Amino acid sequence: MKFSSKINWINKKGTAFMSLPKKRRKFFCLNDFIKVEIEKGILNKSFNGQIIKTGALGFYIPKKIMKELKLDEVYSISIQKIKGIPFKVLKDGRFYLNHREGKKIKIEKHDITKVSFEIRDKLYKVLTKFNVRKRGKNKEFFAILPKEFYETKGLIKNIVKLKKNKLKSKKGLDFLRILQETHFTEIKNNKIVVYKGNRVPIIINSKINLGDISYYLGCYFADGTKKGNSWAICASTFEQANFYKYQHNNLLKNTNIKYNLSVTIHKDRKVEAEEILKPWKNKCNVKIRKIKYNYSDHKSSNNRNPNGTLILLENKELTKIYYIRLIKLLQSEIVKKQDKNNALLFIAGVLEGDGCLNARKRGHIQISSNDKEIVILETFLKVSNLNYKIHKEEKTGKVYANIGGLSIIENILFLKDKLFKYYPKRRKILIERLCYTPTALFLTREKERTSTWILKRFREKDILNKNNKLTIKGKKIKKAIIELQKELDK
Repeated sequence: MKFSSKINWINKKGTAFMSLPKKRRKFFCLNDFIKVEIEKGILNKSFNGQIIKTGALGFYIPKKIMKELKLDEVYSISIQKIKGIPFKVLKDGRFYLNHREGKKIKIEKHDITKVSFEIRDKLYKVLTKFNVRKRGKNKEFFAILPKEFYETKGLIKNIVKLKKNKLKSKKGLDFLRILQETHFTEIKNNKIVVYKGNRVPIIINSKINLGDISYYLGCYFADGTKKGNSWAICASTFEQANFYKYQHNNLLKNTNIKYNLSVTIHKDRKVEAEEILKPWKNKCNVKIRKIKYNYSDHKSSNNRNPNGTLILLENKELTKIYYIRLIKLLQSEIVKKQDKNNALLFIAGVLEGDGCLNARKRGHIQISSNDKEIVILETFLKVSNLNYKIHKEEKTGKVYANIGGLSIIENILFLKDKLFKYYPKRRKILIERLCYTPTALFLTREKERTSTWILKRFREKDILNKNNKLTIKGKKIKKAIIELQKELDK
């Protein structure tokens, strides 16, 4: 629609008003969104507005546009209805919703919505959380969009409010407990979108159970971040890296993992970056952003971990918070149900990262820890029924938990395939030491005798009968030890 008109009036703030001609008013309704184009000679200004009523139907002209217009001039005006709500995304990702539309949709603080919008003739659908605050007499509604939409303009086509903080199914993990003090909504395909404050939201997989993640959470407890604003976990082997990457992408559905590498080399060694990066690319299909070189005087530094340590990280504090809450839930459920199997799985995961084989002639494993984490770790150790001892080095302040080799043998039926599962070098060393201890050789009948106290212990644990012969359980342990020994020949 086109017409010619003067500007009716301008207020102290510099905002002006132009009324619609009487004959044209029937084509518009109050609150219609419009695109306005004002022309005169070489002057051509366009902007989005809304039909309002101030004595008559019309529209405001922004202060910025009015700086180039005059009240006593006649301008050629073109108005076109817009199918949608005009919006602008600021450089920090915020966009504001017209307060009339916010009230119409009945948006409240922390409401989660599905917003359909058009930018440059392309349609997008995005989940976002709205904030509401008082702005003079009206309420102000705003939300934040992902980075790819920063500093763009478009049209909102539709906004749908989603059910907040409610779950359809109560099976699986207790997500209502895990997600306390957050705002979340359940969407299709077993996904839950989670918001907390101004943090980047996460989308979690709701189709998981503790048995699926106990081992992995043990790995994270050993080698993952518990402080700071980011999530990260360190992998010392290609196998660990692939396992961690898979599990992280299974737990969360909007991941964006970055990869760094830390390498310790002798100070005299010269190495090309490509030489270090190539194995990780070939075996793990990862693109490493940067390499941190740690130079050492120690002669064996080149052999300790020649491929370096891969660091998987995401700049999402909410991801880290979610992981920590999962560990707390796992701890609580294991203690409550005295769940030995999940406790053993968690401990086996901890060994992946913090397990050390420091006794050449024994099969025990040492876990390095600290004053705070040893308290958590001990709750799992107690339920696992593994025999362990804790000691602290007074000089360094380091805390260790030592798990006896005899206890590992007694639980070998469960632990056989889980000990250092993704650390081949350490697994091989453990098998060499554990399976050729006098106790293991006695069970495989490669050694005829063992200590009286061990015989008594094995009888109490139903590994030996009263005649010191292998029970059904004892025969299964014997078979497991032999299978482990055969691994060394592969």
